[in-house]
Amino acid sequence: MERLLASGKQSELDIVRLGRIFLGYKIGMKCLVQVALIGLTFLGVRADEFVVKEIMPPKEESAWLEIDWKTDLWEAREEASRTGKPICLWEMDGHSLGCV
Repeated sequence: MERLLASGKQSELDIVRLGRIFLGYKIGMKCLVQVALIGLTFLGVRADEFVVKEIMPPKEESAWLEIDWKTDLWEAREEASRTGKPICLWEMDGHSLGCV
């Protein structure tokens, strides 16, 4: 249960308690990952190959990489006009890597 001070801020006692909980969780997860990697080496599986295999999407989910995407709008408009195909425009505001 968190306690708020008169100023509306969280009391330092609770912040320290939450920090200890987070530290315990972080240490526990680190140990779990280490045990998993050690177990993989005993099974004869290279840990790096296993991790890459697990995080890479399957080929059917990567089909969008085979499309010849255009990054120049004018070039895309010219090609769409020439071929009679529509344009799929994906735009967003902010930093292109999401680092706002």
